[in-house]
Amino acid sequence: MRHITQLAMFIAFVATAPTVCADVIYVSQSVAAPSDGSSWTTAFKNLQDAIAIAVPGDQIWVAQGTYRPDLGAGQSIGDRAAWFLLPIDVSIFGGFMGTESSPEDRGDPFERTILSGDLASNDLPNFLNRDDNSYHVLRAAGATPATILDGFCVMGGNALDDPFLSQGAGMLSSDSSQTIRNCTFEQNQANGGGAILLQSGGVVTFSDCEFEDNEAKFSGGGAIKTSNSINLSVVRCAFRNNQGGQPLGFESKGGA
Repeated sequence: MRHITQLAMFIAFVATAPTVCADVIYVSQSVAAPSDGSSWTTAFKNLQDAIAIAVPGDQIWVAQGTYRPDLGAGQSIGDRAAWFLLPIDVSIFGGFMGTESSPEDRGDPFERTILSGDLASNDLPNFLNRDDNSYHVLRAAGATPATILDGFCVMGGNALDDPFLSQGAGMLSSDSSQTIRNCTFEQNQANGGGAILLQSGGVVTFSDCEFEDNEAKFSGGGAIKTSNSINLSVVRCAFRNNQGGQPLGFESKGGA
């Protein structure tokens, strides 16, 4: 009898327990601050504000525009050591017009949504005027495959003049296993791994991405450089005009 009573209590608890749902956090530059990110009409203006409150399972939807890592929560304008840190187990979707109700509602092609390291908005062709750009536009550490970046153009990273921040100008990934989809990495420059450096382990997937006009100035991997037992999957990706001394701008050092 006691066991039946306990079972009935357990069933009653499960039936009345609150359902935990993932939140969608909205970001759009067309909305005036202050805002709370709870809808397109009350969207955050800066992506850093959404990243600051995201928890595992959340999605961040970002409307067309250009977003800088030195703007928003906890950032200092012009700080070259500012970057977007991919929140673990959070999906970040770009390419929205700002009215959609699902990532599947995005157009084809997506609306251009840029994550830019050009902090002073003064970049010139051929990597000129880049001394004040972010060292890394994106960073990833300890992420899982459920950490997703989808629908962005990542550009303007410049990792040249600091010996400790000299590789992976578009994205520096350490012991991380994120999934990158439908993204373009362009005009990023570093000593090595112009667009991407993957290091210290991880299982990283790039699918339907483009790598264009990235440069590794003094080492290999104009587009992607790997090291230290990286498991890398590159699916349906295009490589154009990446400079790094390796075919297609790709270099592998000790990676799988």
